[in-house]
Amino acid sequence: MACQSLNTVLSDGTQVFCIQWPATTALDNLNVALSVMGPRFASFVDGTANFSDILGFTMNADPKQYTPLLKRFADGARINGKDAGGPMFDTAFSGDLGKVFEVFGIVAKHNYYDFFEQGLKQQTQDAEQQHQSQNESPESETE
Repeated sequence: MACQSLNTVLSDGTQVFCIQWPATTALDNLNVALSVMGPRFASFVDGTANFSDILGFTMNADPKQYTPLLKRFADGARINGKDAGGPMFDTAFSGDLGKVFEVFGIVAKHNYYDFFEQGLKQQTQDAEQQHQSQNESPESETE
């Protein structure tokens, strides 16, 4: 399956373009994101992250891993046609730290939403099956 691209607009009207990462990059970045953020990463993937999530992530992240993670995801985006990562990170985001997290969320959702959705669906189905099997009692034979 080919990597899909996304064109979207931030809350301030800024154009953002990203393309899904190849599988190896996506797996590496997923590992790093979950290692650094833990379950908080899910709120960025499903698009529900709010300011409290950002503060919680910021307060609890290892400072040596925090900014590199955000930069790693910014590498997956272009803002108004220009690279947002690498040496352009400071140019793209200086004076607007909120935009860092908006772009992080867009890239996270674009790369991992389907994976998380499938996983949660399967987890729910497994839990329902387990619940049903626990509620079923073997019929006893009486003579």
